[in-house]
Amino acid sequence: MNQPNSLRISLLFILALLFVAPILAQEEDGKKKNKKEPINYEEVKDKKNFGRFRVIDFRMHTGVHIYGGEGLNEKLDQGYGGTEIRYGWQTDEGDEWAAYYGYPSFGVGFYTGFIGDPDVFGNPNALYGWMNFPITNGERRNIFSINPALGLTYNLAPYDPRSNPDNDAIGGKMAVYFNLAFQFAYRLTREMDLNYGVDFTHFSNGRTLTPNWGLNMFGINVGLLYHYNADQHRVTKDPFGQQVLQSRFRRSTAKAPENIRESSIEV
Repeated sequence: MNQPNSLRISLLFILALLFVAPILAQEEDGKKKNKKEPINYEEVKDKKNFGRFRVIDFRMHTGVHIYGGEGLNEKLDQGYGGTEIRYGWQTDEGDEWAAYYGYPSFGVGFYTGFIGDPDVFGNPNALYGWMNFPITNGERRNIFSINPALGLTYNLAPYDPRSNPDNDAIGGKMAVYFNLAFQFAYRLTREMDLNYGVDFTHFSNGRTLTPNWGLNMFGINVGLLYHYNADQHRVTKDPFGQQVLQSRFRRSTAKAPENIRESSIEV
């Protein structure tokens, strides 16, 4: 098996462990409940965090390149831009591991954008998994969080000695997609947040193909985050009804980690 194929299989396996497994586990738990059975609103209206909470996140990016090569600075003068759409699940309040990390959310996303000259770099798209770790108190109107994402970028225009000899940044048609965002979510309405922050994005194939300086992009992002309760239709399907479930998860204070054992080194 050649190196590029090994890299792709390894990445897919890692993604499955990090993102797909928790999703399947949560869906398996959900199968124990009858999702079509009607819900009596009067019985659940005062229950905290009742239902299945979901998010839809749309954001746009722009910024500058951090390029380590020598021949592409002029090709990158056009900057970069991109848009994302994400779908996410909220961890359950009963999960002990989630409590220690402030009840993060997780999901899958799709990215599309441009990088400098499209004739040199192509028009990259990416599929990835993400997790969002809230840092500040959930009762605040403006919440800070750290948001890592990992996946695969495709539709790149790689280095070719004849058709694309200047591109020493990307050596293959596929690459790793990595994004780390420092994000704020400002609550606008009951369901909607304004998302904004700074992020770092990296495309690279780990030098399994060369040349491959990689592309590093640092910039800002802004978008909208929509919260909804997936069990609302079990209460009422009337778009004008007054029986409305809690639309967003209300986080409790994160639990302090328990000290299981101690180790020390003395000199």
